[in-house]
Amino acid sequence: MILDQLLSRLKAIHSNGLVHRDMKPSNCLTGVGKYGNIIYISDFSLAREPRDNVPDLPPESRARLMGTARFASTRGHFGQEQSAWDDLESLGYMMIYFLAGRLPWQGIDADDVNEHDRLVFLRKQSMTPAKMCSGFPKDVRNS
Repeated sequence: MILDQLLSRLKAIHSNGLVHRDMKPSNCLTGVGKYGNIIYISDFSLAREPRDNVPDLPPESRARLMGTARFASTRGHFGQEQSAWDDLESLGYMMIYFLAGRLPWQGIDADDVNEHDRLVFLRKQSMTPAKMCSGFPKDVRNS
């Protein structure tokens, strides 16, 4: 139910020409009362229209992390242009978090935030979806 609703909300956001760019559990809210079973996506402060044909910037001129390191897409880690795919990648990390209670890159220690974000990115980049989902029930791993 959660995944279905979030996919539906993201489809509406993307159909209206926006990329959220900060999908994370704290930006997903439930309604109240008779709307208590409805999930809403909030915090559009980083949302923007995707730009087509924008070349990736060289590493030395890229912006810092776009979004929250724990749930950011790999492209978001380096301020690269994001698309609907990046929101879906972040949603995938959210689902792993909901099922496992943590993400494989949680608990990484670093001297500063930039080093932390870099180490989180390297851990994400080194893991396949199958490895991230190891230990999950077969039905989850194969879907």
